[in-house]
Amino acid sequence: MQDGRAHSSQFGTPSGKPTFFATTPLEYDFEEGDSFSYSSAACEFRLPFNDTSLIFRGPGYPDIESPAPALYFLEGTVTETTGSGDRGTVDGSLTIILCEEGRAEDAAVDPATNPKEGDRIVVEYQAKFTMQSLNSLPLRGTFEITGGTGRFADISGQGSFKGELTCLPGTLDNDTVPEGVDNCAELGVFSDAAFDLRGSFEDPTVPTS
Repeated sequence: MQDGRAHSSQFGTPSGKPTFFATTPLEYDFEEGDSFSYSSAACEFRLPFNDTSLIFRGPGYPDIESPAPALYFLEGTVTETTGSGDRGTVDGSLTIILCEEGRAEDAAVDPATNPKEGDRIVVEYQAKFTMQSLNSLPLRGTFEITGGTGRFADISGQGSFKGELTCLPGTLDNDTVPEGVDNCAELGVFSDAAFDLRGSFEDPTVPTS
């Protein structure tokens, strides 16, 4: 269905562009109960990774190109930790906003409720994690589409969720990051999030052929 990236407003995107929504990156020394959020850049920047990230395979929405550009807002909470804290579970949500001329960029900064944004898909996910390195917190789990607006008002679906909280090389090279910082442990937070959702969707308003 989609493959996207989101970032922290404190450090911006690897391209140097600001994020669309304000965010709270996950601390590297996180604990159970800690929450986080990440956002992609505004649609107007047409960054390569998110510009073709929303994909509907098979019969799709007649008036939406596939792949389509999208803007993302990822949220989550560490709901459980085990062992030394390097393993556990995360529950969260992903708001997917379709990028359309004159809609997403005119909105007030509210990923959940503002009616002027592009049509949205709301996804809830549950994932397990195991710390892999000083720069990688992989997430593996499942997702369910729980709501939508506009053309996505009747969408439903589910599938597999694969993600990673990390610090991308381009972000670590930004002017906002102190010189000599080479990984998330040294930065103190996971500055970026990457995710891949694969599954199926149903929508009674979409033609089947």
